[in-house]
Amino acid sequence: MIEKQIQATLKEMECSACEKGVFRLALDLAVEDTNPKQWLHACSHCKREVYLTKVYPIIEYKDRDFMLADSLRFERSSDSISLHNNK
Repeated sequence: MIEKQIQATLKEMECSACEKGVFRLALDLAVEDTNPKQWLHACSHCKREVYLTKVYPIIEYKDRDFMLADSLRFERSSDSISLHNNK
């Protein structure tokens, strides 16, 4: 494996309710089976829960968003999300 350093940006979703926290994937890993899927997130400060179509935080590189692999590993269904899925 060859490793290269890159310059990327970490994008957070701020909580509009308390304006102090950011949303993180909820501990119970709930996923709404919609198109696109929605993941349950909880505010790091006030614990408000919302469903979002992306798993935050997100890494942005060259104008593209990438969800962290650790956030997606809980998917176990036969049509689970894959980092290599080109659908």
